[in-house]
Amino acid sequence: MESSTLFIVSQTRHVRSGAMFLCLANQEREEAGLSNIQNHDLKPLMECAVQTIKILIEKDEAENH
Repeated sequence: MESSTLFIVSQTRHVRSGAMFLCLANQEREEAGLSNIQNHDLKPLMECAVQTIKILIEKDEAENH
């Protein structure tokens, strides 16, 4: 819900926005008796977000110069 609000506001203001979603567990797999490996390490997610923002900044700077 919060992400949809972010997208609507950013579209109205004509700015970029994004969201990263993290799925901690899959209840359907667990109910089916399948493996449900969970990983709560957020470091790779944060590294991806930082690298993505760096790429977007570089792209904006290249377009504006």
